[in-house]
Parts: sequence; C-alpha cells; structure tokens
Amino acid sequence: MVFRMLPSHTALNRLNVNDWVDEFLSPNHSFKMDVSQHDDAYHITADLPGIKKDQLTISYDQERLSIEVTSQEHDEKETKNYIHKERRHVNMKRAIYLADIDEKNIKARLEDGVLSVHVPKKSPVETRVLIDVE
Repeated sequence: MVFRMLPSHTALNRLNVNDWVDEFLSPNHSFKMDVSQHDDAYHITADLPGIKKDQLTISYDQERLSIEVTSQEHDEKETKNYIHKERRHVNMKRAIYLADIDEKNIKARLEDGVLSVHVPKKSPVETRVLIDVE
C-alpha cells in the first residue's frame, strides 16, 4: 500500500509507505492526525476539538483523501472590550494519498472532538495467469 500526507498545495507524488513524509509545520494552521495501517484498512484519527459535524468535509478524489474544516466564530457584539482575540474564521485542510482503497465503504465518525475515519483496502486481485503449453 502507498500513502503520503499532503498539504493542499503539494503535487501528488507516489512514495513507498516507509518513505512518507508529513509536512506538519506549514504557515497555515492545521490539525494533528495519526494514520495507522492494518491488513485490511487504514485508520485515521484526528483531533478536532470544538468542531461540529457540519463544519467538516471529507472527500476522496483521484486517490487523495481530504479532510477539511471550516469554522467561523459566532458574531458577537462589538461592545466587548477585547485585549487579545484569537477565535476567528478557521479553514484547515489535510490530505493523504491512499491507493487501492475501497472508496465506497469509507466510514467517518466525529465524537467528543475526535474524528475517526476507517478506510478499507480493496481485496487483492489475483494477477497470476496460468498459460497452457501446446
């Protein structure tokens, strides 16, 4: 199996699973996530505290699984006298290159600020062909 963590601005490159590199530190804010590989599936866990289901988009296109979060601060009256304010509009995106997966059976669950995504692998196809000798 082949996968690679990709920020949204990186072109797709195929790498061996042992050679993947995650570009965690980028100028954009992001979220942390873990990817584990099992015999029949990948499992992705991401920390998304304070994010609701309607602020989350997960898609799979051209062998690339993307997780995108769009969160906007509630409109508050300008009468508050902030000294420091960090809660604003947030847009974060992470992408992972995953080949040979069963994209129709990907399952995702968001519970208590933790996103879990189960990505099943396709069943191996027998490529060996026996040739009759005449």
